[in-house]
Amino acid sequence: MKSSNDCNPGIACLYNGRGNWYHNNLCKCKSGKRTSCIKKRNRMILVLGYDAELRVSELMNLTVYTLHFDAEVSYMTIIGKSSKYRNVPLMSKNIEHLKTYLKEFHWVTKFDTPLFYATTHGVKHALSDDTLQNLLKKYAYVSRSLIKMPENVHFHMLPPPNFWIC
Repeated sequence: MKSSNDCNPGIACLYNGRGNWYHNNLCKCKSGKRTSCIKKRNRMILVLGYDAELRVSELMNLTVYTLHFDAEVSYMTIIGKSSKYRNVPLMSKNIEHLKTYLKEFHWVTKFDTPLFYATTHGVKHALSDDTLQNLLKKYAYVSRSLIKMPENVHFHMLPPPNFWIC
């Protein structure tokens, strides 16, 4: 049964008939709980952004198709400035995180689906530049009580990923 904490007033929630509630304006992760979905997605964004030192625009352009786990050394293809491509190897720990994330958020998906997305009116679209910038600012603000952080942060400035436990 749906609890009042699972949905906000005015947000359409869908029930899949197997015990999961999905929020029409968010991810459709298997847990179905809004805060749980957001935290898992945000953690993956921070870990991957830090590990590969990605620009926000590069994070926005990632799709399921840009991940290559079948190679001898797993990597992801990044589309950078001026549409230049580069391949970034993935650490084994991040491969595990990515595979878990894909099972949770992309269990039914197309290869061109954005890796990090929001769902509006049933259509998945990449997170906006502002959303990703605000996410980074939010977690930097939270961390300032523990470590010294500059006002304007970028992924290459962040502490190690295990610091960003949601």
